Amino acid sequence: MSDESLTHADLSRLLGVSVTTLKSYRRKFPGCIEPLNAGKPLRFPASAAQVCTAIRDGFGQGLSVREIHDQLTSRFPLPSHNRRLSISRTSPEAVSARALESLAREVADLTHRLDAALARLDTLEARPAASPAPEPESESGRVIRIRSQDGSHQRFRLTPLGPDPDEAAAPAAPAPDSPAPTPPEELLGNPLVVHSPKGEFLGIAGARSRHFRLRDLLDILAAKHPDAPAPVWRRTGAAWVLTLPLPDEHVLGLESTTTPRGNQVTLLASLAVAGQPVPQSFLHAFLRQIGKEQE
Repeated sequence: MSDESLTHADLSRLLGVSVTTLKSYRRKFPGCIEPLNAGKPLRFPASAAQVCTAIRDGFGQGLSVREIHDQLTSRFPLPSHNRRLSISRTSPEAVSARALESLAREVADLTHRLDAALARLDTLEARPAASPAPEPESESGRVIRIRSQDGSHQRFRLTPLGPDPDEAAAPAAPAPDSPAPTPPEELLGNPLVVHSPKGEFLGIAGARSRHFRLRDLLDILAAKHPDAPAPVWRRTGAAWVLTLPLPDEHVLGLESTTTPRGNQVTLLASLAVAGQPVPQSFLHAFLRQIGKEQE
């Protein structure tokens, strides 16, 4: 190997260009800058400096890759190990060499075009994305574009429809008439009892039967207040709530239950008068007072 061989670093210092630029020269002009060895570092003949200088100057003058390649092939012979000196211009080997030179020029031109396209792509990617022009609005509503799942776009027009009817203050529509709940017969006909402080079931005697029943209570109140509205029944689970629309509204909580002796009774579990709960200890006195009115 000649002592005058040059590495990429040597060529870089001589020409004042980077090693990356020198490698791009080799890629754009295949066959024009051939190394002397296959190992690392690659070493080039001294003539490679003249070839690289011609390439650098050509680009500096604004020449294309094809024009620079034509200058190189006319000024610098191909490396000796790439051709045979005894080949005639009319021999098949010479024709193949010329075909290879033409192919090399085409590859170099394609490489240049690819580099130019990549440079333009980098420029476009560096630009800020332009915001799409707003869709024109017409008197009938704004037009918007929505991208569908397949990538296409659909245009829609938003048309004002006025105030939201759900938010508008409108009177509630009356609920359809539904039958009022009716308490079971056993709730009306079984003895009406309360719990004593000791947990016993306490009732009173009735005037028309052995035991005072819920039906008897309703009959007494109807006779005493003939102009009062009808009682209102409401079921809450297994219990019943009876509202008596008297001058002082009475609300009774009632449950059907069984005593320890197996008797079916109607338990007055709670009572509220004019919105005030009545203590449990006064419920039996309430029943006795009602019972006196049946006499």
